[in-house]
Amino acid sequence: MDMERVESVNRFHRNAVQVVEAQRRIEQHLNHLVAEEVSLENAYSRTLAEDIIAPDNLPHFRRSGMDGFAIMSSSTRGASPESPVLLEVIDNIPCGTLPTKELSQRTASRIMTGAMVPENADAVIMLEMTDDFEEQGKTYISIKKEVHPGQNLTPIGHEMTKGECVLQKGTEIRAGETALLATFGFSRVKVYKRPIIAIFATGSELLPVDAPLAQVKFETVTLTCWRHLFGSQEGFRYRWDPSQTKRIRHKILFWKHFPLRIS
Repeated sequence: MDMERVESVNRFHRNAVQVVEAQRRIEQHLNHLVAEEVSLENAYSRTLAEDIIAPDNLPHFRRSGMDGFAIMSSSTRGASPESPVLLEVIDNIPCGTLPTKELSQRTASRIMTGAMVPENADAVIMLEMTDDFEEQGKTYISIKKEVHPGQNLTPIGHEMTKGECVLQKGTEIRAGETALLATFGFSRVKVYKRPIIAIFATGSELLPVDAPLAQVKFETVTLTCWRHLFGSQEGFRYRWDPSQTKRIRHKILFWKHFPLRIS
């Protein structure tokens, strides 16, 4: 049986080429696409043409990891249910605002998740770990457990440091990459230009998808699949051609400058 297959293949004088070898042969004739700058909104599914370097630390300020109170951890030393520590709340720090008050061993600042931690605070205690009450027009919190330095606090550059490579050249920009680029303020990025692809669907038995069915003829399924495969890519051109030698020759000569031709 194997000999019959070999003879059948040799009958057409064809030698099978492995995928890796076929790719190697094709790559020798490929040219690198030039780069262009596009807006971040138009960069989705494009390929980066350069490394993206972090212009700043992430985060670039000490950030609260919880809703709670920014404090000096040393002020909670010895705190317990039997002997809670009382701190006066002197400031409120929502996200996007700067602290306005300097803390001491006896004060705390109400803070939201993601907000900037005051300069002399070294920890954030969760809201749920405190009890609050008012006395003589002032707000206090009661802390019944010691808090350690750095607790619920994200330091500067914890996620990424200035000068670090954010995304490497050749990375495809998807949703996650778009968010990362936006985080660092990249409103425009350099990407490779899209190739223009010419697709030929040949065969005298083929019909356009919108044509009525005819006996011994059927729709160009392959061409439809290719269209959908590249459907979200701008700059692609599609054509449908039946098997007519003169027309095909004309199209090939007209499209010989295209970077990629599929038939």
